[in-house]
Amino acid sequence: MESNDVKKNVRRKEGSVARIDLGAGNGTALAVVLTSPSFAIFDERGRDPYTFDWLSAATPMFFVAVDNYAITRGRWPIVKKGPIDTSRLKIPPKFMQERQRPEKVQIYENGSFRPSTREEVKDLELESLAVWSPEQVEDRIRDTYAGRENKWLSQLKLL
Repeated sequence: MESNDVKKNVRRKEGSVARIDLGAGNGTALAVVLTSPSFAIFDERGRDPYTFDWLSAATPMFFVAVDNYAITRGRWPIVKKGPIDTSRLKIPPKFMQERQRPEKVQIYENGSFRPSTREEVKDLELESLAVWSPEQVEDRIRDTYAGRENKWLSQLKLL
């Protein structure tokens, strides 16, 4: 492989904005880089692809932890090096459940775990604590745009 074929590693910097290309005819989305490994994912359909002012008031479609290679290997190119104010983008709590003992449930919030119940997790409509591949996130966005259930999200549902 020649040196010009090697992709340059990109640093992951909080407040940067990356564009997610969803393939032919599927549009794009934006990912705001939060504390590692989290991102806030925004619907970019109908927006000016060169301005980002609308991000300060927009509501994310969802928050998700993603493998760093989405940014570091350039799969999701940085289109704005920030700083986007991320202070209003509070990562919601997530749940963790033991597969062998589904009655054992915890909630992860602000860097720590606390015991919980299945009922609390259902009432709060929490998502499972997981780190997604960029490809899985792209599938989820396409499914969200199409109004259909996402297979990856379904696999992570509370047992």
